[in-house]
Amino acid sequence: WAQAAPAALQPRGAFTSLAPTRYHPYAPPKSAKAKGNKAKGGPKPHTTGPVMAVKIQPMPQGVTNQQLAEVFAAFGDVESAVVKAGTPSFGYVNFTAPESAQAAAAAEQIELKGQWCTVTLGKARNVPAAEPGPTNGIGLFNLPFDITEEVLQELLAQHEGFQVVKMVHRKGGDFSGYAFAYFDTVENAENARALLYGLVMGEQQVDVKFSTKSLEELQ
Repeated sequence: WAQAAPAALQPRGAFTSLAPTRYHPYAPPKSAKAKGNKAKGGPKPHTTGPVMAVKIQPMPQGVTNQQLAEVFAAFGDVESAVVKAGTPSFGYVNFTAPESAQAAAAAEQIELKGQWCTVTLGKARNVPAAEPGPTNGIGLFNLPFDITEEVLQELLAQHEGFQVVKMVHRKGGDFSGYAFAYFDTVENAENARALLYGLVMGEQQVDVKFSTKSLEELQ
């Protein structure tokens, strides 16, 4: 085997799922198999990152994460490698640069323990969009499903410049678990966001972000 490569870690990016407890538009997209309080529709801003991984299959019996990393270190710096059991078994190698993944995939096949394995590019990573800058609106996410507009009005009316709150509902009429509040100035929205930081409603921690939606879009 080649010289020792960086210690194998758990795979990241396209090979792990970042699933928040409740959907909101600035959270990473959920896995299609995720269960729970998942709101349908609504914006899901994210960008597609570079492909920095390859998939190897079938994987010969007995190949370890470390051995897989050592072999693919010939194509560039390896961030992590993992062998997955299955029929057939397969593996993933994550590189630190997309050029390394492309070079490995260009080889098309590689020999491991006397067996030829197919090498293909992995999936592109979904990169969460950055939180928008200050606006005159804030989004309140991870709200209890049984909260009422009256409760939100009472809460937000304590903050200077508050104008209106809009709860977001699904097509069937059920509350989606988040709402948008608007203020007369960006400064007042900033102050309200700062004061609402750490807010707990029921047993849920409310996530407060600046809104990318204007009030007109929600009318």
